[in-house]
Amino acid sequence: MPTAGRPNQYRPPENHCENSREMGPTFAICATLRESRNNTLAFVRYHARLGADRLFLFFDDPGDPAIAELAHLPFVTCIGCDETHWSALTGNATTGEATTGNATTGEATTGYATTGDAGTRTAKTVDPRAGDIRTDFLLRQKLNTKLALESCRAAKIDWLIPIDGDELLYGDMEVRAYLASLPDTVDVVRVMPLEAVHVRGDVRRGPFAATLYKVLPTSATEQIARRIYAPIAAYSCDGFLAHRVGKSFLRARTGFEGIGVHRPLRDGSWREEQTAAELFILHHDAMQFGAWKLKWQGRTRDGLYFGMGPEREAQAAEFARRQEQDRQGLLHRFFTLTKTLPRGKIRMLKEHGLLRDILIDRAVFQSPLPGEAGNRNEAEALHVSITA
Repeated sequence: MPTAGRPNQYRPPENHCENSREMGPTFAICATLRESRNNTLAFVRYHARLGADRLFLFFDDPGDPAIAELAHLPFVTCIGCDETHWSALTGNATTGEATTGNATTGEATTGYATTGDAGTRTAKTVDPRAGDIRTDFLLRQKLNTKLALESCRAAKIDWLIPIDGDELLYGDMEVRAYLASLPDTVDVVRVMPLEAVHVRGDVRRGPFAATLYKVLPTSATEQIARRIYAPIAAYSCDGFLAHRVGKSFLRARTGFEGIGVHRPLRDGSWREEQTAAELFILHHDAMQFGAWKLKWQGRTRDGLYFGMGPEREAQAAEFARRQEQDRQGLLHRFFTLTKTLPRGKIRMLKEHGLLRDILIDRAVFQSPLPGEAGNRNEAEALHVSITA
C-alpha cells in the first residue's frame, strides 16, 4: 500500500503472451461501449498495461470506427452489437423478449421509488423499457457480460470483471497478485468505486484526466461527508453522483444463476463473497462539460436515467429544468456544482480520508499496444504514478 504523502510507482505487466498463466491467474475485462474514439483507445491502452489477458469489447454502435483500429489486436475481441448479435443472444432480433427474463439476466431492470427523504429507496418501480433490447441498455450490458463469461470459460481464462467504458480498474497492488492471493473457495470479489471529481476552476481535458477521486464514507465519516456535500445532497448519496455498489470479479468456472450489472445471482439472491481492499474502480462519469451535456441530453431524451436511483433521477430532472430555460450558463453552473469541488472542501475531505489523489502517467494512454508496431515485450513498462 502507498504511504500517505509519498509517491508510489506501480509497474503494470507488459506481456500479453502464451505463458501469462505462469505469472498467476488470468483475467479478462468486458465492457459495452458507446464512448468517443479517444476514450475507447485510452481504455484499451490502460488495461493492456494493467495486464488484462483479454478485453471483450461490445460496441453498442456496430459501426463504431474504433472497431477497425482494435480488431487486429490478439488480446482484444471486438463485437459490433447489430441485429445478428442480439438475435443470436435472445432468439428475437426485434425485442429480445424470447429469453431476456430473469432466467437469462438474473436481474429485472427496475428502479426505486423514493419517499420524502432524498436518497431513501423503497419499493421498486418497473421500467417500461425493460425487456426490450432496443431501449434497455442495462439488459444489453447483462447479456453481453453473460456471453463474455462463457467465452472466458471456453478460453480457460480464470476471472472476468465487467466494467463501463468510463471506468478504469485500478490497484494498490498488481491485479494478478491480488487474484492469486484469493482462496479457491472465493468466486466473487466486489471492487468498490472511487468517483472522479475536478478541482473547481481546473477542469482537466482528455480521456480519464481527473486526479482527484471521492472515497466512499464509512460509518465513522458518513455524517462528515453529508455536511461537506450538503450543496449537492439532492443529487448525490454522501457525495457520490453515480453508483456506489462497484463492480464484481467473477470466477469464470462458476455457474451463476444470473448476471447483473454490478453483481451475480445464485440461489435467488445476490452472490457476494469478498470485497477487495486493494482494488478499485475509477469512475469518470462525463468529466468535461461538453460530454456531460451530451450525455444528460441523451439520458433525458431516452429515459436512460429511469430506474438508476433517486439521485440520478434528481440530476436528470434538474438538468431538464435548466435546459428548458435555454440558458447555457445555468447548465454550466450545474456542471460546476456537481462535477467540481472548491479547494477548501478538498482539504477537508482529504483530512477525513474521503478524497484521494491518483496521478496516472498520461503516457499510459498513448503507449503502443501489444501487437502494434513499435511495441516490444522487453521494453520497460510505463509507470502509473500515484499518491495515496
